[in-house]
Amino acid sequence: MKEVNRLFSIPLIYFLGLIQGIAFTTIPAAANFLTSGEGFHFTDAEYGSIFLPMIFGAIIASFAGGALAKRFTVKNVLLVGIALSAASMAVFASAAAFTEGRYSVMLLTMLLLGTGFGANITSLNPFAIHFFPNRGSAAVTALHSCLGIGTAIGPLLWLFYSGWNLWWADPTLLAALFAVLFFLSYIFLPRSAKLNGEGCATETPQYTLLWTFAFIAFLYGIIETTYGNWSTIYFHQVKNLSSASANTLLALFWGAVTVGRIIATFLSIALPPRWIYRLIPFLILVSALAIVNVAGFDSSVIVMIVAGLGCSAFLPLSVSFGVQNLKTNPTFASGLVIGCYMVGYGVAAEGIGFLHKIEGVPFETLFLTVAVISVFLVFLNLVSTWKMKHGR
Repeated sequence: MKEVNRLFSIPLIYFLGLIQGIAFTTIPAAANFLTSGEGFHFTDAEYGSIFLPMIFGAIIASFAGGALAKRFTVKNVLLVGIALSAASMAVFASAAAFTEGRYSVMLLTMLLLGTGFGANITSLNPFAIHFFPNRGSAAVTALHSCLGIGTAIGPLLWLFYSGWNLWWADPTLLAALFAVLFFLSYIFLPRSAKLNGEGCATETPQYTLLWTFAFIAFLYGIIETTYGNWSTIYFHQVKNLSSASANTLLALFWGAVTVGRIIATFLSIALPPRWIYRLIPFLILVSALAIVNVAGFDSSVIVMIVAGLGCSAFLPLSVSFGVQNLKTNPTFASGLVIGCYMVGYGVAAEGIGFLHKIEGVPFETLFLTVAVISVFLVFLNLVSTWKMKHGR
């Protein structure tokens, strides 16, 4: 019976990652619809503000996930996360029935989505390590590869349904898929004591290293969001590329992130993951220095692909290394790293807008700041992985 459950559980957690990725990019894909006269009539300020509850919910769920998993099991935290993600898509779809109050509906949608995202990713990481204890880094990287593939599918799925004037069918489908996954997870996923860190009493927690990897994830969140949220504006407004070209460059960035994670998954099987971890900050450094001097679309393509490859394995390896330093409570370790990443996401998403639009800091300065951070990460990644290998 255990082998049957394992046969269903492994593809289940990776498919959950895929669907979560699709849901995560559904709202950004709907940006033009939400701000158009034919859609929700949101102003740019209203559209930007709906992401605040998502960030808040993701941070709270990530940080609280470890304590909740210790008390209620990792499986139950995951089930709550799936239910919240399903509810977020159902609430979004229900907005089709309203002519007023849609802004409030979207605030609720994003709060549920962010909280569900934080709970799901925090819980799925320990499950991946649980099923592949000897290949934890590869397992977590593969999970985030599925998440990345989902983020690429999300805009395409929205484009398909909105093209038929059936935008509400997109979140309805996702809500239904989450509901099915909830029941499958309830039936097949184990309630293993090891998922909560029981039986690992002989492992000595390394809190300093855990917090180091959490801080690395925070810095990475700033870097990824700088590219992911602001590069299109930079290329369009500063480098005078068309809006279509700027969006194509962003798609190439996320595509490179996903492809890089897939490559890192296989490399982690044959090579020590710490080697990959030490290399990738150099790719970010090269891209950040090049982006301020790049001219033209063709050279920008190379820069964004290099940036995506540099960002690719950063978060999953940070999670994996963080969990290795707190095996007594892997969900807390996973949640701490993911939570710090989301704090970095929020700092860049809101902070760069403030620095650029209000304080007048040029984008070139902001990307050079990314280069400085990547230099710092070269040092942090080298020291932290060296201490892990050589007994701290």
